[in-house]
Amino acid sequence: MTSYNDASIWYDKAEAFFKKGEYKKAMECYEKSNKIDADVVDTWTFNGGGNFLFDQGNYEEAIEYYNKALEMEPGYKWAWNNKGLALYNLKKYEESINCYDGAIKIDPDNVEAWNNKGVSLTYLNKFEEAIKCYDKAIKIDSNFIEAWNNKGDAFYFLERYEEAIEYYDNSIEVDPSLIWTSINKANALIRLGKNDEALELRSEIMDDISEGINYPDDPSTFIALGDLYRDIGNYFEAEKTYKGVLDSDSNRLDALSKLAFLYSEYLYEHNKALEISRQILSNNPGDCLFMANVTEDLIAAGHYEEARTFAAQVLSESSDPVLQIVIRFLVFASYLFEDNAIKAGKEFARILDNYRTKSTSLKIDEYKWTFNGLINVIENSNAHIHAKFLLLILIDLMQGRIDNRNLTCFTAT
Repeated sequence: MTSYNDASIWYDKAEAFFKKGEYKKAMECYEKSNKIDADVVDTWTFNGGGNFLFDQGNYEEAIEYYNKALEMEPGYKWAWNNKGLALYNLKKYEESINCYDGAIKIDPDNVEAWNNKGVSLTYLNKFEEAIKCYDKAIKIDSNFIEAWNNKGDAFYFLERYEEAIEYYDNSIEVDPSLIWTSINKANALIRLGKNDEALELRSEIMDDISEGINYPDDPSTFIALGDLYRDIGNYFEAEKTYKGVLDSDSNRLDALSKLAFLYSEYLYEHNKALEISRQILSNNPGDCLFMANVTEDLIAAGHYEEARTFAAQVLSESSDPVLQIVIRFLVFASYLFEDNAIKAGKEFARILDNYRTKSTSLKIDEYKWTFNGLINVIENSNAHIHAKFLLLILIDLMQGRIDNRNLTCFTAT
């Protein structure tokens, strides 16, 4: 015979393991408690555990908890949605969409799921499909500002900037405190050549932040302020602003990422970028995007062999086509910088094969990967002029400035 107390003992053990970070042991104890008395451990427990792990950046383990919640209650829409978010953060966009569809099937008016599905579709460059999802979300809740902003983003990526501004304005009308929307609007104005309007808007945003008007006094606001300083070329103030956020939380991921990005892509201080990228990766081990960043920073700092070690891990663990082609390019560049023609030739053959078989329509937008730092490294390297030319041509190709169908080397067999 068992009793409620027996279930409670297993539950207490689970909580203790969870607090120590031994999440698999915690799950085993939760399951044992649940088998004894289902009233002690329920779907909420596993979904809540998943949310905690999600907030810590432990997405794989969070998914295990969401799966357990769904095993207990397949119709629990929030576990479907949250699992989708975890998969999205792992860059598994197709799988995340399947989860959002699961949430929508249970509740067709789930505005968060429609919006999140749109975001995943955007990262797959399926902008028209994404817009339809945002329209669904807006129809359900016209005050759902994220959907207005994200719809603006989709039109921005379609290079339909006037329409993007229209939807950014709708978002701002609902909630003017969403700073990222105002910044996105300024970026769209620049794309339209309306630089004076963009500068005026950016100045208004910075003045409002300085005076404590409109925008919340929180780290996200100051990170956005750092972005504004960076975008107008005031790199000293950008660096100072990001560091100010990190003074309060030295491991804050978005601030660290922005600071590393500033060093790598704008200030070309690659050793500083590398130091921060290593810190980020130590806090998020196994994350392929962060490993890719470390790979680039290592190459920029001249540590080619170590860079290729990270590159090999990304190639074996990530199915993201953008990371695959970028990492192939980085490995190729590392051999050219070492003047190793034989190995560089082999890597170039792999790049050709990748474009012929997988990447015929692949265009790497700036929001997926930025090449400023690499271009600077290439231009200032001791590589032969023909090597520099080839690397810069490949960057143009990856960014969609050149249609590979017009290049004989990609069509010849």
